[in-house]
Amino acid sequence: MPTLHLTPATIRDLPWPAAGERVDYVDEGTRGLMLRVSATRKTWAYSYMLGGKAGVRRKITLGDYPELSVADARKRAASLRNEVINKTDPAAAIQAKAVFTEPLAGAWGR
Repeated sequence: MPTLHLTPATIRDLPWPAAGERVDYVDEGTRGLMLRVSATRKTWAYSYMLGGKAGVRRKITLGDYPELSVADARKRAASLRNEVINKTDPAAAIQAKAVFTEPLAGAWGR
């Protein structure tokens, strides 16, 4: 994975890969933050390890660029990193929230 200082200008100039391919660009300024570029979109993701170097690698999709700006993606990644440092799994928290809110949404619709 190439490491770059991601700015709006560098992101604009990134090449689009062929259909069916994806290139991940790691932001050199924010640990775990990457921009995933496919043939049709650019998406922010945060990658982290649970349980140290021998643990499990997880990735969380943060949102599409440019709807989620560089600055906002960095803030979100820093917040998620703090959760990981405090021994919280952000992906598990997101999944638990989705499981909890979906049944409520269905019940509300009835």
